Amino acid sequence: MKERREIIAGSVTLLLLAAGFYYAHMKSARDAEAGYRVVASFSRIDGLPRNADVRLSGVVVGRVEKEIFGDNLFPLLTLRIDEDITLPTDSSASIQTDGLFGTKYISLEPGGESETIPTKGEIIYTEKSMIFSHLLDQIIAQGQSLRRERDAEIDRLRMITSDENTGSSSQSEIQ
Repeated sequence: MKERREIIAGSVTLLLLAAGFYYAHMKSARDAEAGYRVVASFSRIDGLPRNADVRLSGVVVGRVEKEIFGDNLFPLLTLRIDEDITLPTDSSASIQTDGLFGTKYISLEPGGESETIPTKGEIIYTEKSMIFSHLLDQIIAQGQSLRRERDAEIDRLRMITSDENTGSSSQSEIQ
């Protein structure tokens, strides 16, 4: 009797587990097909993960579906956009980072045109991924430039005060 209850409980558990897997599979298949696709070419996509978010004003409206090389050997991304989002033809896409060291995602900026990008259309205006080491190099170069300017200004002020001190002592000698 006890064995029979264990067999029934095990069978029900397996049945519920199978139903859960089936539901998850069907939902992911449905989600993969929802929306429409557009492409965008970037000069570089460093650090952009597969299935990265596509965001509009900070809200997730799609995913990066595919990465291939285009005719010009630049990365060509296929973006799946939610069907209720329409993008004007002059919209732009850029690769952004969550915070300083966060994950990268595609940020969409809608344009002002009345025409919209159709399914399998292209986002023409794109901005490449910023590489952190390049950003650091730019910050360091800017700091060095400012330091040289400051040092030159200090030297100029020293010359002026030195000239004033020398000029006042020679004037007192004249009197």
